[in-house]
Order: sequence, then C-alpha cells, then structure tokens
Amino acid sequence: MAETDDGLRGVNERPDSITGRLDQHENTLQQQGRTLEQHGRTLEQHGKLLSEIKRAVAPIPALHDFVKRVSDEHEHRLTALEKHTGIE
Repeated sequence: MAETDDGLRGVNERPDSITGRLDQHENTLQQQGRTLEQHGRTLEQHGKLLSEIKRAVAPIPALHDFVKRVSDEHEHRLTALEKHTGIE
C-alpha cells in the first residue's frame, strides 16, 4: 500500500501549488539556459585567444633550432680563435 501512496504523491495538491512549482522550475531552467549561453560565449572567446597564442608561439621551434645552430657555430669559432691566439 505504501508503494501506491508514494506513486500518487502530489495528486491531492492544489493546482496553484503545482503551478507555483512549475513556475519555479521554469525560472530555474531559464537561469541555467542563460548561464550555459554565457559559458558558451566564454568558451568561444577562450578558443579565439588560444588560436592567437598558438599563432604567436608557432615560430619558437624554428627559433630554438636557429639558436642551437648559431651557438654551436659560435663555440667552434671561439675554440678556433683561442687556438689561434694561444689562449686555450
């Protein structure tokens, strides 16, 4: 009998009480919808910023390779100069 009572909970409520709860749920859903819209806009902005950052840092691997080559060549030149001048 308890199962039947639980299943019929709210049947004897007044319609204005149910309408009030529906209004509360509707307001909650609208607020959550607005929040999701704002989060969507924020994610879109962050995506654009991330794309800008990726474009800005794209040259770094090439710069690293350049510095590595130049520093290596620089070491060889210094070594040759030290040998030539007898500084070693």
